[in-house]
Amino acid sequence: MRRLGTTHPFLALLLAATATAGARGTQEGFQMLGIRSFESDLELQTLYENRKYTEKAGNTTREFSQLSFHEILTLGWRGYVYHPRLVEFAATFAFDVEQSQAETKLPGETQRDSINDVSPLYSISGTFLPQHPVSLSFALQKSRAYAAREYGGFTVVDAEYQQAQLNVKNDLFPTQIYASHERTDEVTRGANENRTDEETTAGFVIHNTIGSSNSTLTYEHKDRTQTIGRSMAAPPEFTGHYITDQWDFDNRLLFGRDGFHSLASHLSHREEAGTSPSTRSSIDEGLHLRHLPNLASDYSLRYSRDTVGSTESDILSGRAALTHRLFKSLTTTAEVHGSDETFGSSGRDIRGGSLTLNYVKRIPHGTLFLDLGAGREYTDETGGGTIRPILDEGHTLTDGVPEFLNNFDVLAATVFVTDGTNTTIYLLDVDYRLIPQGRRLEIRRIPGGLIPNGGAVLVDYSYQVGTPISFTTLDRRFNLRLDLFGFLSLYGGVRDRDQKLRSGIDEGRLENLRDTLVGTSIRMGPATLTLEREDYDSNLSPHVTDSAQLAVSQTLGRTQTISGNATVRRVSYGNEGGDSRFRTVSVTYTSAPLPQTSYALTLGRDTQDDRGFASSYTYARAEVSHRIRAVEIALSLRLSERDDDYSNERVNYMFLTIRRRF
Repeated sequence: MRRLGTTHPFLALLLAATATAGARGTQEGFQMLGIRSFESDLELQTLYENRKYTEKAGNTTREFSQLSFHEILTLGWRGYVYHPRLVEFAATFAFDVEQSQAETKLPGETQRDSINDVSPLYSISGTFLPQHPVSLSFALQKSRAYAAREYGGFTVVDAEYQQAQLNVKNDLFPTQIYASHERTDEVTRGANENRTDEETTAGFVIHNTIGSSNSTLTYEHKDRTQTIGRSMAAPPEFTGHYITDQWDFDNRLLFGRDGFHSLASHLSHREEAGTSPSTRSSIDEGLHLRHLPNLASDYSLRYSRDTVGSTESDILSGRAALTHRLFKSLTTTAEVHGSDETFGSSGRDIRGGSLTLNYVKRIPHGTLFLDLGAGREYTDETGGGTIRPILDEGHTLTDGVPEFLNNFDVLAATVFVTDGTNTTIYLLDVDYRLIPQGRRLEIRRIPGGLIPNGGAVLVDYSYQVGTPISFTTLDRRFNLRLDLFGFLSLYGGVRDRDQKLRSGIDEGRLENLRDTLVGTSIRMGPATLTLEREDYDSNLSPHVTDSAQLAVSQTLGRTQTISGNATVRRVSYGNEGGDSRFRTVSVTYTSAPLPQTSYALTLGRDTQDDRGFASSYTYARAEVSHRIRAVEIALSLRLSERDDDYSNERVNYMFLTIRRRF
């Protein structure tokens, strides 16, 4: 590796900038350029990474390694132009000198990459007329980042980000108009993969208050282009173009004596064009009436229309509920609801009602919680034989907890999974798995992927609409919890569902189940032990789940903490569906022996044997930071290995930063 270049030009720039800051006047007034503050720092970065990816089919191995050095000089100013009331600004300029070498070993060849370059990084923001009711602010930014992603055999190590923003604010008539343009270029060294994400956004927000009515109108237009180029693995180059227009109107009105009553309205229209066109419009109305201090009623009405391609669906739903509270212990709620759903020549009508009671009572040595409920629904489904798309169906993926898509006969090839904000796209058999269970489809995360344990995802898919059918559903539930002596919790519950055919053909869609749950939680000093068993007895997807979890958190002295978590969960599926076993263990130790020194060490291992699919993810992480006057030192180490039936991936990672403030 070549020696780092000289930093004399950086020192000259630093001395010149310091002299400029020192020569400014001490009293703010009319100046062409007034500098209020100046700061600078010099940062040295060292990055080492080795990633070895082996595909077990054919025993092919790809290995990527990189060693790079960075010198980053950052200069920052805060000040004003001509007068503080005219323009205020903050500016940061940085220069990144990079020297790096990378090597990629492929079957039959070795690729080497050497980089020596200088990259300018900057951030400029400011406000015109900052003290005036009408102001204009702007921001420009360009930066470079190095990141690791735990999937696909390689890591994204080089990313360049550019952003421009413009914002106009009017406080006289509360209005905000904004526009921005963002572009991200990512290079996966070793895999020769390039990603480009470019997005332009423009919109406005208008607030209005008249008496006790508050309303907000928003509009936003987004134009996003995403390109992925790959030369080593499927899929081939991908280009996605997404154009989104979103309108929203919200209003909340308080009325009646002391504003006890309220009316809330929400109107929304979202239109997406480009690669996957769709339209969604909705109207929501909610009315809350407080008749007595302990008696209230709620009414809600919602209409929505979804259009995907040439197909349309309409949903009209409503609910009315009456809630009564007695002596702050017993809460009773009676409600009725209904919905009318139309999709092409198919439809679904639901009508029903329920009664629930919640009881909380202080007892000797503890508290009693009791929950009772019963309800009945009538469902009529018409039409059938069509393919219906579903958008943004929410699910939570937790290891060892079965999670099914909401509809039967899902076309697995149409499943598309993202995070809760529709930003990160998750990959099949890398981040999640799809497991058929009769006519239902189970979705499950893969340890070591991008989906965190207990993470929320949004799922798009299409399913085959069944033949016409009419049936009734009777639901009953009973839940009990006892908190005793400040350290012991005992809980359990039973939920019954009976679905009976009224007309049509069942086709295996009706479910009769009894879901029984029992558990206990014991707190013993710094440790909490939780034992739980769930027996989901169903004619469609029966399973029994046994789990044990131990969580420990202990402070050692005044500056040290050790915490750990161990979870064992087994799921036994009925109808000869096999067993799944999940084990998770992690330990974290943190210490701050000095005010300027801290470090943390984490060790963990996740394993699963999911009905023939075995995988494990083992990792160790260390973070150390130390400060000596104006010098900050940070070290990050990570070792990990991910192994399953198809591949093995090992990662060694080290990142050292030394930063000197002037």
